[in-house]
Amino acid sequence: MPVLSELDDFDLCLRDPDAVYCIVDMELLEDDTPLYQYIKNFSSLYYKNYKHTKLHRGVCGSQHCGINFTHANVTELTVATLKECFNATIHQTYGLQVEKLSVRYCKTQVDRLPVDTLDIVVGIMLLMLLFVNIGSSAYYFFWPPLEKRANRYMLAFCIQKNWKALKYGGNADGGIFKCFQAMRFYTMVMILGLHSMIFIGYGYTENPDFIENSYNEFFKSLLFNARIIVQIFFVMGGFLMAYKMLVYAENHEFTLKTIPMAIVNRWLRYLGTDTQLFLITMVVLLIIWRWPRSGVPVLSLVMVVSLLIPFLQSYFMNLLPIRVSIFPESIRDIFGYNDTFYHAYVSAQGNWAGYHLGILQFLFIVSIPVAFGTVLMGWDLHHREASAFEAAIFNALNQNFFAFAMCIFIIGYFYKCNNNVVRWHCVLYFPPVPATPPFRRSTSMSAAEDLVQPSQN
Repeated sequence: MPVLSELDDFDLCLRDPDAVYCIVDMELLEDDTPLYQYIKNFSSLYYKNYKHTKLHRGVCGSQHCGINFTHANVTELTVATLKECFNATIHQTYGLQVEKLSVRYCKTQVDRLPVDTLDIVVGIMLLMLLFVNIGSSAYYFFWPPLEKRANRYMLAFCIQKNWKALKYGGNADGGIFKCFQAMRFYTMVMILGLHSMIFIGYGYTENPDFIENSYNEFFKSLLFNARIIVQIFFVMGGFLMAYKMLVYAENHEFTLKTIPMAIVNRWLRYLGTDTQLFLITMVVLLIIWRWPRSGVPVLSLVMVVSLLIPFLQSYFMNLLPIRVSIFPESIRDIFGYNDTFYHAYVSAQGNWAGYHLGILQFLFIVSIPVAFGTVLMGWDLHHREASAFEAAIFNALNQNFFAFAMCIFIIGYFYKCNNNVVRWHCVLYFPPVPATPPFRRSTSMSAAEDLVQPSQN
C-alpha cells in the first residue's frame, strides 16, 4: 500500500531561495485493481484501521514537481500541477491514480508574518510585566518590608513571596478533602499522558501500523477506554458543589433568588459541561433543601433520567460505543465528524450521571473492582461492529459505572468505612502527593485544565 504520510525534509528544501514546500492531502481514485480493493477492505475495518485511501504528503515542489516560489500563493494552477505530479508518481509505483487533491499551504524561504502593531503592544506589555517582577523582587530582597506594612500590590509581583505561597500556601494536611489532592494530581498526570497519544495519531505518523495494531493488543487497547478517568473530576465537582451549597444554606437563605446569583458567579468560570450540570444540580438541591422528604425520590428520579437520556440518545442516533469512537480516522480528524464524541462523551447529558453520583453515598468496598470492570468493559468491541442496542447500553453505563466506583471510594474515605482498605487503596491507586507543596498547588489547577475539553459542546 502507499504510505499514509510521507514528508520531504523541510529545512533542506528551503535552503534554495527559489524553493517552495507544500503540504497536500489527496484521495485515491476507486478502481478494480487488486491493490485498491485490498486497501478498501483493509480501511473498512474503521474501528481499528486508518482510511488508507486518504494520503498526506509534504513535497519540495521545486525538486519533484517543477514549481517554485511563485506558486506560494496557492492557485488552481498550483493544485493542478501538484495533482499531475503525484498522479504520475503513484501510478508509476503502485498502479493507482489520484482522484482529489487539496493543498493545505505552501511555504517559501522568505515566507513569514510581518510584525504588526498588536505584536508590538503585546511585546511591550510582556516587558513591563518582566520589569515589574524584577523591580518588586529586587526591592523585597534589598529592603524587606514588615508584613503588616508591605504593599500588597508590590508583593503580588514579588518572586520570593509567590514562591513561598506556592511552596507553603494552604493547609498542609489538606483538611477533610486531602484525598482529593492526590486524586486530582495523579488523574491529571494520566490525562496528559493519554492526550499526548492523540497527537501521535493526528500527526503525519511514519508508522501507522503501531497505532492500528494497538487495538489488537489487550493492554494497549485498555488505554482507549482510559478516558473514563475524566469522571473523577465530575464526581468531585458534583460532590463539592453539593457540599458547599448545603453548608452555605445552613447560614444563608437558600431560595430561587440564590440560583441567578450562583449562575452569574459560575458563569465567570464557565467550563461547558461542568457549568451546565452545576445549574441543573442547583435546582435539584433547592428542591431537596425546601422539601427534605423529597430527597430520596428526587435523587432517584434524577439518577434514572441521567442514565436513560444517554441510552435513548445513543440508540436512536445510532451512535458508536464511546471507546470504539476513538478510532484512528477519528483521531486523524480530531473528532471533527464524530457524532458519538460530541453527543455521548463531551456533552452534559453524557456526564450527568457521574456528576449526580458525586452527591450520593454507597458501599465502599466494591469501588475498585467496579472501576477495573469499567475499564475492561467492551474490550471485544474493537474486533467487531456493535449493534445499536449494545452501543446504547455501553454509552449509558460505562463511564457512569466508573463514576459510581469513584463516588464509593471518596465517600468511603471520608467516612472511614474500613481504615485498612482505605489505606491500602490510597497507597496502591493514589499514592500520597509528594510533600513538596508545588505538587499540592498543581492539583488546584488540574480540574480546570481537564474540563476545558468537555467545554467544547
